[in-house]
Amino acid sequence: ADPEPPTVRAELAAPIAQLPARIRCIPMRLADGRLEQIGAGLSHQLSRAAQASALALIPTGEGDLPAGSVVDAIPL
Repeated sequence: ADPEPPTVRAELAAPIAQLPARIRCIPMRLADGRLEQIGAGLSHQLSRAAQASALALIPTGEGDLPAGSVVDAIPL
């Protein structure tokens, strides 16, 4: 059995901040191959996170990852 969840490649609909030291896992809405932010980036925003259809895996880096960037996502 593969211990890692299946991922898809999807395009960011808007820019998102990267962190230099760790990958971010952000709840987002996945529709037609695009990831849309739903404002659920913090643990206390569970009601918004419940609307997510995917977890976007934002790679490490400096600054913002621009809209149109393609990242891995875990469908929910």
